Amino acid sequence: MNSERGAAAERGAAALAHISAGVRQWDVWCAALSPRVINLAPAPGVWSVKQNTCHLADAFEATSMRLAAVLSEDEPTLLSFDADEWAADREYHSRPWHAAIARLHEQLGRLMATAEPLSESQLSRAGHQHNIAVNILGFPDDRLSALDLLEFEAAHVDEHSASVRKIIDEFGER
Repeated sequence: MNSERGAAAERGAAALAHISAGVRQWDVWCAALSPRVINLAPAPGVWSVKQNTCHLADAFEATSMRLAAVLSEDEPTLLSFDADEWAADREYHSRPWHAAIARLHEQLGRLMATAEPLSESQLSRAGHQHNIAVNILGFPDDRLSALDLLEFEAAHVDEHSASVRKIIDEFGER
């Protein structure tokens, strides 16, 4: 992009920088964790560090797929999934840690490759996804732009980072 980017491009770049910084922080936090802490589910229905890591990788994959749909179709219905069902179906709990963290980085790379080159007009393209738009973001309808998807993903990284940080603070070795 040129140096005279528009507001949407600036916001998109900020969201991507935030996502990347979040994953770098994730790496720092998790680098010295024992397998016990990585695999610890602190309460029923609360995901472990590893499960959060797997989920975030899947979320990056879903966002990349949603962006691809928005860029290639007019007003598509975007991929929807139930996070708990994916966690069970994809057996997050049984994946090795090295595979979970490698997949997080792989999917981050795919998301960046898809999103970094987006132009102002591409960031305004939209699709429809009720759960994110209405239930999570509180929009009046189910329409989400590519920029909305990136900003949602940045907030999503924060949400799961807070969950991981809480596990580390409560159960990590001191």
